[in-house]
Amino acid sequence: MGSSSSGRRFPGLAAVALLLAGLAAPAAGQGQPQLSPVVLELSLKSGTTAALKGALVLRPIHGEGELIRLQVDSSGPISSQLPTGSEWEVSLDFPGLWGPRKPLTVGPPDHETRLTLELWAMGRISGNVKLKQKGLAVPRQVLVKTLALPAFLQRLPAPKGALDCPVDEKGSWACSLPAASFDLVVSADGFIPHYRWRVEVPPGKAADIGTLELERGASVAGWVAVEGGAIEAGQCTVQIRPLVAGGPDASAALNSERRAVEKSVGKDGFFQLTGLAPGTYGVEVRQPGFAPTRFGPVRVTSQAETFLEEPLVLKRPLDLSVEVSPALDWLGRPWHAQVVREEEASGKPSPIVFEGNVETDGNLVVASQSPGRYRIGILDSLGNRLAASEVTLDGPGVPPQRIVVRLVTLEGTLRLGQEPLAASLWFGGRSGAIRVRLESDEEGRFHGILPREGDWSLDVESSQPRLRTRARIDVLANRAGKATADIVLPDTRVFGTVVDTKGKPVPRADVLVMTERLEFLDTADALGTFEIRGLPEGAAWLAASEGSRGSGRAFVDLLPGRSVGPLELRFLSMRRLNGTVASPAGPVAGAQVAVLASIPPEGGGFAKTGSDGTFEVEVPEATQRVVAVIAAPGFALRAFDAAPGTPLAFGITEERGDLEVRLGARPDDLLRRDLTVEVYQNGLPIPANILRQWSLDQGQPWPAGGAAVRIPSLAPGEYRICLVPLRLPPEGEPAASRECDSGLLFRGGTLALSVGGS
Repeated sequence: MGSSSSGRRFPGLAAVALLLAGLAAPAAGQGQPQLSPVVLELSLKSGTTAALKGALVLRPIHGEGELIRLQVDSSGPISSQLPTGSEWEVSLDFPGLWGPRKPLTVGPPDHETRLTLELWAMGRISGNVKLKQKGLAVPRQVLVKTLALPAFLQRLPAPKGALDCPVDEKGSWACSLPAASFDLVVSADGFIPHYRWRVEVPPGKAADIGTLELERGASVAGWVAVEGGAIEAGQCTVQIRPLVAGGPDASAALNSERRAVEKSVGKDGFFQLTGLAPGTYGVEVRQPGFAPTRFGPVRVTSQAETFLEEPLVLKRPLDLSVEVSPALDWLGRPWHAQVVREEEASGKPSPIVFEGNVETDGNLVVASQSPGRYRIGILDSLGNRLAASEVTLDGPGVPPQRIVVRLVTLEGTLRLGQEPLAASLWFGGRSGAIRVRLESDEEGRFHGILPREGDWSLDVESSQPRLRTRARIDVLANRAGKATADIVLPDTRVFGTVVDTKGKPVPRADVLVMTERLEFLDTADALGTFEIRGLPEGAAWLAASEGSRGSGRAFVDLLPGRSVGPLELRFLSMRRLNGTVASPAGPVAGAQVAVLASIPPEGGGFAKTGSDGTFEVEVPEATQRVVAVIAAPGFALRAFDAAPGTPLAFGITEERGDLEVRLGARPDDLLRRDLTVEVYQNGLPIPANILRQWSLDQGQPWPAGGAAVRIPSLAPGEYRICLVPLRLPPEGEPAASRECDSGLLFRGGTLALSVGGS
């Protein structure tokens, strides 16, 4: 009943040859087994209404006993008795009919066990294939597979299974399957599948589905459902774009946008996106009146289709509510709000969904937003960012996010050495999550408000004298919320020129300065010269960079009233490294690769992998070993130790866990103690800026000023976090650890490490 090619994948489709009927005789010395009544019923789904003739075949599931063959010559119930508690697989042997195998567990003697078995008459399906690309061989077979449709389509159930159908030299194919209405996918190895809906296969006849044009490539398919609505033809669209890890290279995100593919969703909710390169993608569905739905990461492999098992559900938009207290800013004017939606694993800047004034009663409603994570910034009428908060919008009824702005009144003076300084002061830094700009006058006096007391980083910039520097200040308020601060910038000066390997000036190069308590970045002028004033006295080093090029470190001692220079920051000779990033499924595209020189610890570079998983990066010529940190959307972040003289080939996987870093003190308290945190994976350091960006890409931004951070999707292994002094170690030596905690992170687990309690 049915061809041999169709019996391999449709359960029970081939005829079963059985030689023995009846129960096995009990072993010697044993009693007769206890029997229970069993009733087997036949349900004919398609085909003739004539009396059924064939056999039911019962096979012991656990291999004990022999096969039982029950002859059937009518469509009525078949009654029998079987050993109590026995388990069987029931199949059907009816000429011209097919039915799925079913399990049978026999109940107690006083209970009648009933089982219904469905039967379908057999039919045939046929078609032809031709190739879109020239020079390819016609596949020797196609796979015809039934689809399990979403429940919201309310289709009648059909037999499930898959058939390998042979294809002849002319591209024709045919195979047998039950007579029913099918939703089918027809595919061949390496080609994009074709879908056919509601194919009616008649009993004893063939259904021709026509010619399929096969095309090499990769694709993504799935379903869209609408909560409380329906798909609008031509209005519902699905877009897929490559995901790239966040980092310093913004061009990768722009290139991702250019490689996006968009199509309309079918009226039944089905979509198929074709012509995709291998890589990791994000999917977004949109329809007017509903919030966009996003899903990812989606892995696309070469010459294969990725089918999304769960429908993407469009939901009604939600309102994000905020309450700001006090209702007006410190000048009696409305607050200004900026609301940003966090984008997960996109590599794109997070979109601003609202920017404007809060109502005078302190309330703000941002209507029609998608579920997800949001960052809310509250600014006063002068543009100072005084508060920041995060909220997750996951359904209706989310209570208003209450943001309380606490104010400290600050008065003070600013001097450079002994002289008053007129300058702009950014408390929290020019680009900090919390930042306040104050101005000092010609006598150095300034006043204003801050949202808190405590340790602050401070960017200072003046035009006369030309000065751009950074400092730290500890603000202590009294019970009335007032504080004073006299800020004295040491009258230090360091100057010099940035040159390339041939001694020519490098215009607009970045100049990094590291002192015992702060890290500062300046920019050389059009002639490659730089002058930095007002840095803390003591040991420091300077280095210059432009793109992947960089200089060695110049170590100096800064003293008040003394100029150091002219220094020459000469770019190092570089060597190009090539490498690949791959997973068990193949090359990984869109991964950020940070290659950092570890011996000696100077220089390094960043790169993004292409569609084939390859990358190029430059490191100093003298580099003997590197640490490579691979951050790829959908995979676990992992660090590797490598020698530049060997091919760089890094393998990553999806096996991951989360690291929770708990600090026994607030970050500003640690800064007050001149301490910072370092993270090591299997003994290899991972820079904090990479971990911060990685967490943001995964939709888990680090809380501002929080005493705990969660870093998701890290490779399993040994982790160590250490508090190290914020002071310069002797040249070539690592900083001494003051306190460490370590442990093993297992796949799917969370490792919590704590430092800073003392």
